[in-house]
Amino acid sequence: MKRKLIGIIGFSVLSIVLIGLYFNVNGNPYTKHQAREAAKEYMTQTYPEIKNYDLSRGKHDWYSGDYNFDVTTRDDHGNKSTSSVVMGYTKPYSIVLDSRAEVLVDMDKSANFSEQASAYFFEKLTEKNIPFAKTDHQNNVQMSISKDNSDTKWSLQTKTFGLPTGNYELKSNLSKDEFLAEVKKAQKVFNDSGLTYDKIWFYNDDYDYYFTKDKIVKL
Repeated sequence: MKRKLIGIIGFSVLSIVLIGLYFNVNGNPYTKHQAREAAKEYMTQTYPEIKNYDLSRGKHDWYSGDYNFDVTTRDDHGNKSTSSVVMGYTKPYSIVLDSRAEVLVDMDKSANFSEQASAYFFEKLTEKNIPFAKTDHQNNVQMSISKDNSDTKWSLQTKTFGLPTGNYELKSNLSKDEFLAEVKKAQKVFNDSGLTYDKIWFYNDDYDYYFTKDKIVKL
């Protein structure tokens, strides 16, 4: 009986180790699926002109936990072109790297326009007395601008490469209801501006949410 019990325990431990090893190498099947769906959404938002492409099943980076997907497109002559998109491994499975964008995006202009957009929205949000933890660059809106963009400064009408996102940290002395009330105020500010955006994160030491135009999601 004792030997049988030891065998069961040993088998259970071995199974747990093997499962953990599998997840470490290949990733969690559920999170990989969610990351792949997020990669599809990213492609649709960022490259609406690309109607047909092949997305690989994805490789799991055991060190970072991220998922790397190969994106293969074909031109009218049948020539193939492959790039990579790397997605984060936790909700909301955001883009980490896009090798195609690195070629098409003006990094200096993107940084400059992001600074201008961040200042604009921070002013609008502080007018609503939203209790931010800090006033530095950690509260910002990120803009990606293509190299063929001829604008000299950012405006709400500036065409972006993909959709803008943002990150904001609130003070920590807020209840859940108070925190959500501030997030709803911020969501209204962004919606009223007319800006088309993707996800805007609001967080503090206790809560972590993001909002889109139509919903608020807990992380």
